[in-house]
Amino acid sequence: MCWRAARPVPGPARELLFLLLEPPHRLITSALLLAELVRVLQYPRLLPLHGLTRDGIEEFVLQILRGADVVPLEPAEVTAVVAADPDDVTLLRTLRQA
Repeated sequence: MCWRAARPVPGPARELLFLLLEPPHRLITSALLLAELVRVLQYPRLLPLHGLTRDGIEEFVLQILRGADVVPLEPAEVTAVVAADPDDVTLLRTLRQA
C-alpha cells in the first residue's frame, strides 16, 4: 500500500496514510521498515508507477517521520514476546511477510 500512497496525487492509499499520521491516530513504524520502504520505492518497476525522484522519495519518508512514532527494534524483544506468548509467532511471521 505504501508505494501507492507515495504517488503525489489524491487516492485512497495516500488519504489513508495521511489520515493515520494525524491525531487521534498513531502510525507506528521503525527505522527498518522505513529503510525497506525506501528500498521498495527505488525498484525500477515501481519508479514509473509512483513517479518520484530520489528527492521525492526522501520527502515522502520525511513526511511519514514527521507524523509517525518510530520505535527501536531489538531482536531480544521479539524473542521475549514469542517466549511470553507462543501464539504471537503467527502474528510476528505475518508482519514480517507483509
